[in-house]
Amino acid sequence: MRENKEGMDYGLRIMAEVLKAEHLHWGYFPDKKFKGEEMTLTGLKEAQLDYTKHLFMFIPDTVQSILDVGAGLGKTAYLLTNNGYQVSCLSNDKYQQTKINEKYPAIPVIKNKFEDSRLGQTFDLILMSESVQYLNWPQTLYKLEEVLKPGGFLLTSDYFRKADSSFYKTCKVRESFEIATKNKFDLIKEEDITDNILPTLDFAMYGFNNYILPAANIVSELICNSTPPVVKCLANIFLRKQLQKAQYYIWGHTPEKFDREKFKQEMYYVIQLWSRK
Repeated sequence: MRENKEGMDYGLRIMAEVLKAEHLHWGYFPDKKFKGEEMTLTGLKEAQLDYTKHLFMFIPDTVQSILDVGAGLGKTAYLLTNNGYQVSCLSNDKYQQTKINEKYPAIPVIKNKFEDSRLGQTFDLILMSESVQYLNWPQTLYKLEEVLKPGGFLLTSDYFRKADSSFYKTCKVRESFEIATKNKFDLIKEEDITDNILPTLDFAMYGFNNYILPAANIVSELICNSTPPVVKCLANIFLRKQLQKAQYYIWGHTPEKFDREKFKQEMYYVIQLWSRK
């Protein structure tokens, strides 16, 4: 889900406040399935922590300072700090900025878009965990040259489209992303973890089919049965586009995005470590 005009991603806020998640990224499942026989919220949270631990394995030994771009709720930055790194966070989301300041007051938070930021310092490594998709990439590459030390690293972990289709249309096409990035960086290590993150979609689909969809159907039926005919008529005239959009997202768009087979067919989820030329 994208940020709205107020600079807040409500989809990620739901993960934080409803699911009580400390991480806002997908889970990494080493065995490509949930531990045990059932999908549980606890199992998803464990997989999110495993994702972070797996990502840390890509950090070169020479790295000391890290900028976490799109830092979520700050948990990854906190764990990096515990591992001895000097870490700063950057976030353009007002809700996430507040949560990081409240929970991890010792970690500096830069409140801006990465492309527009004036940092006044350089880092050994820039971490972008599921934030590449939010950035203007040509502009971001120039900013990376400003804030990365000579020989510094860019560590990205995100999902990319295989082709320019409408599926996850806000995500970048992997080939185009890599062509642009290779103008200024060398790819030194990568891992396709698509199969390891797919159980995240299984959990999302389970929650959607068993909780969200039944609730949406009940609310829809309640509104339909309790709304006077004249109000229905006016809503159909003045709110037609909004109602059609809501119906599409609930009964069409969302289940399609949670379809693991379609995701595997259309998308890559890949971790890449880049070195500045």
